[in-house]
Amino acid sequence: MHNDTGLLQEFDYETTTSYSLTVMVRNSVLPNFIETTNVTITIRDTNDNAPVFSVPGGYAITVPEAAIIQRPVGTVVATDADGGINGTVITLYSVLLSCS
Repeated sequence: MHNDTGLLQEFDYETTTSYSLTVMVRNSVLPNFIETTNVTITIRDTNDNAPVFSVPGGYAITVPEAAIIQRPVGTVVATDADGGINGTVITLYSVLLSCS
């Protein structure tokens, strides 16, 4: 929320998941007639962040010549900055050796 205008700015679920504010109304004819209520604005998350591998620039995996086919030879990890279900990624990947 902008400090000077009170206007809501761009929402980002990962920064702020909800806003609470008090709204006041006043009768223009009878200024002492005032009513207030509390309002909660809940931000719904969108999938706006891509997964990121934990090693920038890529991984280097060395495989021995006698490595067994279809066995893991290395691991890479990725994370996602989104919250909730949108931030859920399979965070562990195995690199399998195969014949081609």
